[in-house]
Amino acid sequence: IMLRELDTVELKSGEQMQIIRITTPEPGWLERLEGFLQHKGESWMEPLRFALAKGIAPAELRFFVGLIGDELVGNIMTTVCVGGQVGTLGHVFTPERHRRKGICTALMRTATEDFQQGGGRAISLGTGYDSPPYWIYYSFGFRAIQDTGKMIWRVEEDFDARWFAPGPTEIRETTWDDWAPLEQLYCIEDGWVYRGVFMGQIGFGGYELGYWTWHKAIQSGQVAQHKLLAKPDSAVVGQAYLWSDSRFGGRQSQPFVLDLFAHPNFYDSLGQLLESFDLDGIGKVQAYADAGADEQITALRAAGFDIEATLKGQIEYQGQLSDIVILVR
Repeated sequence: IMLRELDTVELKSGEQMQIIRITTPEPGWLERLEGFLQHKGESWMEPLRFALAKGIAPAELRFFVGLIGDELVGNIMTTVCVGGQVGTLGHVFTPERHRRKGICTALMRTATEDFQQGGGRAISLGTGYDSPPYWIYYSFGFRAIQDTGKMIWRVEEDFDARWFAPGPTEIRETTWDDWAPLEQLYCIEDGWVYRGVFMGQIGFGGYELGYWTWHKAIQSGQVAQHKLLAKPDSAVVGQAYLWSDSRFGGRQSQPFVLDLFAHPNFYDSLGQLLESFDLDGIGKVQAYADAGADEQITALRAAGFDIEATLKGQIEYQGQLSDIVILVR
């Protein structure tokens, strides 16, 4: 069911608001939602347009919209993946003239109940730390990662331990169903500091917009090879991809960079993940690692990489400077 009426609530203003869930694909709502959310900017609108027009099966985008009569007065969107187990929440918006009526709270209640009733285990979002929206999300069970606006609602208190528990894995290419699982992977606090050159990932963070950026790079051919290390039907526990680095001009062929990140519970599978790549005959391939990522450096050296250079104090994370090691094959 792409369109489903979920509830009618009375707002603080006394007005009646109808709440409808729109599940992608639903091209009939594309123009209206695009106009309502256009302030979000082009980089955010691209994946919404794509999902509404074509869908992102087996994952879904769900828009929870509030209507007063025929007027669209509020929106919250969730991305649900892996049969609804994990997701992201975003694009929360109420026009200025309709704020302080309780619209956001009503839509949040509906969206979080929908996620939980669908078997949801953890859902994340990004907002301004200690901002008014932060405390609305806090009231619905979302908790910040350290003192930041990256928040996760763990429906299961022991979600992280169970989701990333050691177990059998497979190596495969990506599907849309990996959108939220990659978000969960890059939100972990443990592990290597430097997590990817292509995305500029330093320390924990999200992958909400990153997945669309990565998807486009795969479609354009900039990402030449990509592999995920995943537990069957659940967590993505590692990611590696080979991309053409155009930052350095004047070469007949661009060097490639191999970005690699994995959950600490699965470091013993790094060699298997690297072996899934065909690196012969493609020219220079570089990999970057923070100097403390011993397991990553060891796995890369076992795969035929040698240390080419060390950049002293190259990145700063949580007040500490870290060296970056460049390896080459």
